[in-house]
Amino acid sequence: MILQRLFRSILGLLIFSAVPASADQSLRDGFRSPPREYCPETWFHLCSRNITKVGITKDLEAIKHAGLQGIHLFSKGNDNADRIWPDVKQVKTLSPEWYEAVTHAAEECR
Repeated sequence: MILQRLFRSILGLLIFSAVPASADQSLRDGFRSPPREYCPETWFHLCSRNITKVGITKDLEAIKHAGLQGIHLFSKGNDNADRIWPDVKQVKTLSPEWYEAVTHAAEECR
């Protein structure tokens, strides 16, 4: 057991010393500020019939501000849901208005 620990320590020192200092700093910088393609994504749900283009835009702006790089769009719920949000026009799933909302979300993501 002691020999295994000693071997691992020596191996770690050899590997660490083989990495140039510039690569070490580059790794640290990349960890602190990773390139956009390495940032996480999130699920984005269109909730039942409660959909507006303004709401989609605000949600996507908040997602971007949080540092997330993308979304996975889902249409959640069903058209018979009894949760109706005030001041939100109800949009039937797969209707022309719904397709406009999904298209708007895709365009906003660009």
